[in-house]
Amino acid sequence: MGRRKFVLIDFKKREERAALQKLVPEIGMELDKWLHDYDCGDATPPNESEAKEVEEARIAEFLLEYDTRAGQLRRVDADEHAERRVQVIKNLDKRRGRLFRKYSDQVSALKNQAADTMQYCVDTFGGFEESLGDVLPTSEAELDKAFEGHLEQIRNYIESTFPDGLAGMDSYDDALPDGLPAYPAFKEMVEAKKEEYKAKNTEAIPGAVEKVKASSKDMFKDVINKAVETAIEEIVEDLSDDVLPYLDEATMQGLRDELIAAAKEYGASRIES
Repeated sequence: MGRRKFVLIDFKKREERAALQKLVPEIGMELDKWLHDYDCGDATPPNESEAKEVEEARIAEFLLEYDTRAGQLRRVDADEHAERRVQVIKNLDKRRGRLFRKYSDQVSALKNQAADTMQYCVDTFGGFEESLGDVLPTSEAELDKAFEGHLEQIRNYIESTFPDGLAGMDSYDDALPDGLPAYPAFKEMVEAKKEEYKAKNTEAIPGAVEKVKASSKDMFKDVINKAVETAIEEIVEDLSDDVLPYLDEATMQGLRDELIAAAKEYGASRIES
């Protein structure tokens, strides 16, 4: 009877050893299936660091699953358990990085698009800066409005052209080529520039006031000169047919010429060149 019991126990041990041996590749295949079926759920796949984080968490779950299922096979020797666990870890390690490689082409394309997008932002802001030279000085409120309007234009551009907009680009603009800033850094730069232009705006006000004074003085002089010239023309016209009944025509003409000359001389003295 004891012999039959020994054989039964030995048979169950062989079953558990076989189950443990089978469990090693099963865990690997389950991870392969997860990698194949994984869906990031939006238009922007995970970048390398995000993919690594997701993958590491899932590998840890699969290793925990192995430990749980292997722990139920109590008839297998501890040394064999340790050996099989090493095999599982090696198999899981071989699969590290596959999640990112699954999306690497898309990620590369999105990195390039992020670079192109931020180049557009930088170039557009350069044009915006050039236009500010034509509007300074202005009120601080108008300056704030101009900067906010430009940033809104940039935001709308990114939201309409980049998959998942600003939220999507956030994963791809951290290591851009040629020193291009990520969007948060670009926004900080624009805010700093706004403060810089507020200072320039304040500095530009006295000079602008002096220009207004000078141009106004020229305008006033021009208006007054034209008024004097018009008045002289009216005087000349009025005198051209005036007559005094007690003077003959020759004497009257001489008087007209004298009065007209006096009017022109006086008018000329009032006209500034």
